[in-house]
Amino acid sequence: MKKIIFIPAILFAVTALFFSDGCARKKAIAPAGPPVLVAKSIATNLPVQIDPPPVGHVTPVQTVTIHSQIGGIIS
Repeated sequence: MKKIIFIPAILFAVTALFFSDGCARKKAIAPAGPPVLVAKSIATNLPVQIDPPPVGHVTPVQTVTIHSQIGGIIS
């Protein structure tokens, strides 16, 4: 009776060792990425120039200056 139990136990142990070998492999380590360049930030006022103007903006052909004929406040 012991031979019947002993053979499946050995078969199970061999099978477990066979499958556990695949789990023990270490994954390959990825190479390091390129170095990251860093610079200190500064706060400045810079003019914003949008050229060419975005779609939908209207630009006048001519400009004029209007002056009143009477000085003072009209109430």
